[in-house]
Amino acid sequence: MMAKRISSGGRYFHRRRRRPALLMGILLALAVVLALAAVVLLPLYPVGEDTRSASSALPVSSAPAESSTPAEPSAPAVSSEASEAPDTSASVSSEDALAEDKSPEVETQLASASVPYDYTKPVPESEPVEDSYFDTAVFVGNSRTQGFVLYSGLANLQSYTDRGLTVATAETKPLIDLGDGNQLTVQQALEKGSYQSVYMMFGINELGWSYPDVFIQKYGELVDTVRQSHPDAAVYLQSILPVSQQVADTHDYINNQLIQSFNERIQQLAADRQVYYLDVASAVADETGALPADASADGIHLKKPGCQQWLAYLKTHVAPALSEDVSQQDSSVMVSSETPAAESGAASQDPA
Repeated sequence: MMAKRISSGGRYFHRRRRRPALLMGILLALAVVLALAAVVLLPLYPVGEDTRSASSALPVSSAPAESSTPAEPSAPAVSSEASEAPDTSASVSSEDALAEDKSPEVETQLASASVPYDYTKPVPESEPVEDSYFDTAVFVGNSRTQGFVLYSGLANLQSYTDRGLTVATAETKPLIDLGDGNQLTVQQALEKGSYQSVYMMFGINELGWSYPDVFIQKYGELVDTVRQSHPDAAVYLQSILPVSQQVADTHDYINNQLIQSFNERIQQLAADRQVYYLDVASAVADETGALPADASADGIHLKKPGCQQWLAYLKTHVAPALSEDVSQQDSSVMVSSETPAAESGAASQDPA
């Protein structure tokens, strides 16, 4: 009996010694698995890096970075923002479009937009405009302007003119019929429509006035009236054209020295009112400053070639900035039917 117990006890003891070995094997196997897992996962999750910082940066990628090296957004976040961003390719500003356009007209516009216009100087030379530009213009003046209307070749030209017209009678003398049978002064006729450009020429008939300052005062009042009735229009004051040397030598008060003096006053008036001054006289004068003898039948009124020279000057001397929102008036304006002196050769108390 004793032998059996020992034997059975020996078997029991042997079985109890085998269990720790089995546990050790299992633990060793687990250790191997964990080691393999560490080898595989360690490159994906470096030790010591806080992976939460990268993921937390994704929703606030548009916020200002607080660190010197902000986290680069992941590809999905970038594509998501790109898909939600509005398409701005079709909304390029007009300034950018002008900057890309290198044409002379656009370069002139950009230059004029950045540099204030100098109204003390005559309008500089510009790219020529088409005849249609003058479809929205009105010409105001005496019989010299009548000759321009007749000989310039402009088909749709509107004008308020009269032989002997002055800055005074432009405000007081009813002579323009707009088609309704009513006689209006030049000033009233100007108030009836909208124009892109207003070209005025006065002075040849005022050379005999005793007080040149009165001429400038009345001219300024007429300019103010036009500016009030046509605030978006470009107002041009044209210089007085010269006369021939024969007229200057024989006439009582008309001479080119006095004309030059009046032109200086008109140029100063344009600067004071900030309207455009056109040195039209330089386009038709000879090297002495007088009107060539063959340019006129009477030494005052231009023949057709001279009027076309006048037009060529106007087409290449346009204000650098014009309003785009000016409506065109009906072109059915009655022009004075009185024949210009250049055509008839007749003389009058008022030379033009």
